[in-house]
Amino acid sequence: MDLTEQVDAEEAQALAQYRAQQEAGAVTSVPQDEVRRRFGLNVGRVA
Repeated sequence: MDLTEQVDAEEAQALAQYRAQQEAGAVTSVPQDEVRRRFGLNVGRVA
């Protein structure tokens, strides 16, 4: 298996794990604006 095939296989595995977590309801998403607020990244931004 060459490097490209290995990377593709790893990406496919990670995506499958993520989708399984989504199906199980274990994935919580947060809107970008909320993430920026939580990390104090709104400094200097026009609201």
